[in-house]
Amino acid sequence: MNILLTGCAGFIGSHATDYFLSKGYKVDGVDC
Repeated sequence: MNILLTGCAGFIGSHATDYFLSKGYKVDGVDC
């Protein structure tokens, strides 16, 4: 499954990114 995560460079976003990657998801991150 693919996930688009906005704000992935912040504290919560980076932990969410790590979580989804560890579960096998493909994560596309956007941070402005």
